[in-house]
Amino acid sequence: MRTTSIRISSRNIQNRFATENQLVELFEAVAPILNKGFESVLEFESSNGIADIAFYKLRKDWKSNSKLGEIHPRWVYALTQLPYRKKFSASEFAELTGASKQTVLNVLKSYESAGYCEHTSPSDWIKNKQPKLVANKVYAVEAKLKDWKRALKQAFRYKDYANRSWVVMDEKHINPARKNLSMFQALGVGLASISTEGQLQKLWVPDEEIPKLPVSQWYANAVIARQATVNG
Repeated sequence: MRTTSIRISSRNIQNRFATENQLVELFEAVAPILNKGFESVLEFESSNGIADIAFYKLRKDWKSNSKLGEIHPRWVYALTQLPYRKKFSASEFAELTGASKQTVLNVLKSYESAGYCEHTSPSDWIKNKQPKLVANKVYAVEAKLKDWKRALKQAFRYKDYANRSWVVMDEKHINPARKNLSMFQALGVGLASISTEGQLQKLWVPDEEIPKLPVSQWYANAVIARQATVNG
């Protein structure tokens, strides 16, 4: 889990954040969800853009699938689509993915290196291990000082891989978003504010949902697997 040191600065005198980074770092430091077994990462890369923060809860058996992080995230979903314990050729995989022969060979080698596939003959491969998700839950956060419309648009995209998606804003600029709370509710995106003193207010808590796109969910899990391995 990432730790953040909070320094007193001019923002506390002005009672507003000078930059979005300041807001993000403070929110990550005081977020109560970290006390519920979640870990966090800043600037979380996904197939739907970069979330300011992602909170994730690892499965108990995540280490047995940590090799997922050794595969390029955009190729993890393709791995899930391969037949289990049945032979397939590189040509069949190329037809499945629409990739070039050389790209397919490089990807298959990465599957083999990670322990998911085996090269059984010059033309045949076999998947001998099923990939599993490493995270039980993922919450994505988009932070903005003022532009709630842009934040909402981006946070809605994160629902492709996240179980919950949030917009977090400076308390001093929350009123325009508060007046349009029905839009957040309609899209199923949470809304919260934070003050420079670290006081949090949840204006709308969305239901937990199944991610909308499996391909995006697997991409995110590959990134999480890599991050979790680094964290140990």
